[in-house]
Amino acid sequence: MQGLNDEGLVFEGGHPGGAMIGGDQRLYRFDNGYGASVVNGSMITGGAPFELAVLAYIGPGEWDFELTYATPVAEDVERGDAADVNRMLSEIAALPKRG
Repeated sequence: MQGLNDEGLVFEGGHPGGAMIGGDQRLYRFDNGYGASVVNGSMITGGAPFELAVLAYIGPGEWDFELTYATPVAEDVERGDAADVNRMLSEIAALPKRG
């Protein structure tokens, strides 16, 4: 599993979610039904290079997800560096399968 670096998002398995004003988004989908949206760029506040939101996939489509705050990984959108994002992505991938 490849990780993130401060130059960009390179975590294996993610795909571009779209260009944003002043940044980029990458989406991750794991076999347990969860995923993540990771954003980097100048729109992030608080001085951290990345912002992560946990996703719950509700269908088979690429965009069939909703934000979820009901996991032990994150209770809100989290900000951090590459090491923080790698840790959170690993924790999301390890969550029990959604029912």
